[in-house]
Amino acid sequence: MKFGKEHPGYYALVGGQRKLEEGGGGPQLCVSNPELVGVVVDAVLEEIKKNPTARNINIAQMDNESYCACSNCAATDAREESHAGTTLAFVNAVAEQIETTHPEVLISAFAYLYSRKSPKTIKPRHKVNIQLCIIECCDFHAIDDRPCPLNRSFCADMAGW
Repeated sequence: MKFGKEHPGYYALVGGQRKLEEGGGGPQLCVSNPELVGVVVDAVLEEIKKNPTARNINIAQMDNESYCACSNCAATDAREESHAGTTLAFVNAVAEQIETTHPEVLISAFAYLYSRKSPKTIKPRHKVNIQLCIIECCDFHAIDDRPCPLNRSFCADMAGW
């Protein structure tokens, strides 16, 4: 990992350990780490520099459920009744800095797996785009089929966002 040896605190605390290696695309970040906002802002600015016509930059969680359980992340997620609490607070902080110099750029994030349920009080900034992923939906029923428990859960999450 790019910052793993020097900054293990950038990565999720899972089972009492900072996970620097993880399946499903790699490790999750500790998105309550205040230093990480600047690191990601710099990466987004670099991406915009390389692709000046980019209008949507995704700050995606990895494809696994190894979210951070450090005390700061856990407290925010508990207060927000969703693991999307820390994710959205982080994405909002990055977007706030990016919009000062690049107001045309959206910052996107997935609502996926552990972050699919919307946070209780934290809302996306006006330049934050939430991509609600339907992977957990049922393939056999219409998305609004109320008797289907998978789709009923998804529709509740969609309404929350």
